Amino acid sequence: MKTINIIQSPKDTPCRVKVEPRQDKSFPGIHLSKWDEESYLSILPGQRGEKTRQSSINKNTLEIITNRRCHRIHRLNESQIEYDIILEEKPKSTVIPLPLKIPPGISFHKQGIKTTNLIRPEVMGSYALYYNKKNNKYKTGKMSHIYRPRIFDKKGHWCWGELDYDGRSLNMIIPKEFLLKCTYPITVDPVIGTDSVGASHQYYDEGWYDYKVEGRFTANYYDVPGSLKYECEAYLYSDHPDPDGGAWPCLYSNSSMNPQYRRSSNEDKFDLDSFDDGGEWIYSYMEIPNEIEEGGAIWLGLMPDCYFYPYFDEMSYERESTSFSMGTIPNTFPSPFTPTTQIVISAYLEYTVYNNYGINLTTAANITAIPERSHEAERSIQTTETPLELPTRSCTHERAQTEEPQITENLIRSIFMSLKLTGLIHIWDYLLHKKAKSKDEMKIISPVCREIDIDSPV
Repeated sequence: MKTINIIQSPKDTPCRVKVEPRQDKSFPGIHLSKWDEESYLSILPGQRGEKTRQSSINKNTLEIITNRRCHRIHRLNESQIEYDIILEEKPKSTVIPLPLKIPPGISFHKQGIKTTNLIRPEVMGSYALYYNKKNNKYKTGKMSHIYRPRIFDKKGHWCWGELDYDGRSLNMIIPKEFLLKCTYPITVDPVIGTDSVGASHQYYDEGWYDYKVEGRFTANYYDVPGSLKYECEAYLYSDHPDPDGGAWPCLYSNSSMNPQYRRSSNEDKFDLDSFDDGGEWIYSYMEIPNEIEEGGAIWLGLMPDCYFYPYFDEMSYERESTSFSMGTIPNTFPSPFTPTTQIVISAYLEYTVYNNYGINLTTAANITAIPERSHEAERSIQTTETPLELPTRSCTHERAQTEEPQITENLIRSIFMSLKLTGLIHIWDYLLHKKAKSKDEMKIISPVCREIDIDSPV
């Protein structure tokens, strides 16, 4: 069975897309994964009794012909793939199920339930899939987006299909009216997006316009995986540049699922005049004067400087308040809250996660012994056949105990010099500051001799 293995959305949150055989080898599955397989979506389109008869691959397009229908998986662009199901005859049911396999933590959010005037036709009734982790490498936490399917027949007539997720399968529903008038074959083609940006950025008001947040303060809810302190960066995906637009990011504490006290300071404004048209991530900087504890929650607020143009998905946990009269970021989130549109703006944080680790010492180490290492070595000196005769001198002169032993000193020095034992000269010089005592014995150990005994009257 032929396979496709590509990387989607490489500049956003990279998503690995695999189209590969399933365990029973009868039909391929479509597998999307992010963050080292931590989050994934597997689509298993093959039905019971459906068997592959022929398959072909051309660049980024895989086509599979079965005994019932034709499947075509195609890469549209860097962030979207298209999955077509081609029906040669009238189906037995208007519902085409796509069984799904997902890990814990993935949630499905249907678009257009509360904000119909904000949702474009291809997004209306679609599903935004979000993971339960956000910020840093997860960005907005968006896993993918399954767009509303478009259905068209052989003559080019088309209509919108519907999507419904029942907890196990994503069901594509074909309108009965279309099936009564269509000319076969017909194609059902849902599009699957893989980037982390919201699917919407326009609204309808007797025509479609760029969605604008103007004159109101918005805030979205975030969980804090580890302690947050010192500083962080905020990122916002904006639709197009505007020299008159902008916004300040700021953080607020959580109180009963509402933003309350300001937790950031020295916030920089998002500059909406610094990128090309078409939308991209822009960033701002802020400081965290007091640590935000691990396991808590935070609200990322956006206070417009007149207005800004965001991307978004329809979800819960948004709060809004008016900001017309504000010249600076308030220390308490403004209340009362206005009726919200329940959207999550495509914004996220980047920061260092600080974790506190505890170490328990259960066994005390008791070190009492001092390791010893001894080594005895004896240096031997190989002499010539004629032994070296040392000069001798008898010293009979007596000196007082308080006088320096000059004669003995000069004698020993001359002996050392004749033997070229310069190292011992330094040793002897070191000993001179000691007062010699009468009738004491001095013993000098040499590295080149076993020992040298010198008897001196002093």
